[in-house]
Amino acid sequence: METKKVILTIVIVVLIIIILVTVAGMIYFQTNTVRLCSQDSDCTGKQCCHPNSCINKNYKEPCNLLCTNVCEGPLDCSAGSCGCVNGKCSVIKSK
Repeated sequence: METKKVILTIVIVVLIIIILVTVAGMIYFQTNTVRLCSQDSDCTGKQCCHPNSCINKNYKEPCNLLCTNVCEGPLDCSAGSCGCVNGKCSVIKSK
């Protein structure tokens, strides 16, 4: 009886590990996929207002917000722009 409990516990632990690895892989893949690019024009700000990161424009969600004129974040007020760096959309600081 004790052996069955040990085996069941091992099976449950292994299943939990498999689920966690799968979920982590899915999150990693999705996060990296939305940033893939081949040229600067593929990239845009991730957030609707005052974006602080860049994604591929094909993954940009519609913006229905009214944004303020406050300069916040690395992309506002010409502080930077989105561009393709080593195949990933990234913030490029203005010089």
